Amino acid sequence: VRLFKNRKGALRSGNSADPSDLVITFRNIETAMQVFTFKKSAFLSWAHNGISVSGDLTHSITFLRCLCRVETYLLPRAITRRILKRRPRISAAEKHANRIRIFFGIIFNY
Repeated sequence: VRLFKNRKGALRSGNSADPSDLVITFRNIETAMQVFTFKKSAFLSWAHNGISVSGDLTHSITFLRCLCRVETYLLPRAITRRILKRRPRISAAEKHANRIRIFFGIIFNY
């Protein structure tokens, strides 16, 4: 999956022929499955060379931090405690509000 910003600044997916500012690829399917099933954090996979990044390094770090926040929103504390070294400080109200926004965004394709 390739994501890029359009002229309005919104993220859109594209095909492999589109130019990309940041490309994140997994080295193998096992690493991808460990990240997507939350057995291993994306930071740890990146540190063990399971994820390769081509493009701007600052964009990749920002993306991984956003992924860390999304994992904190969506997953229970027991799982985030296992896969994340440091969890972002988020209040319970903010966590539940953003969790609902993410779930409705997925359901209604927003």
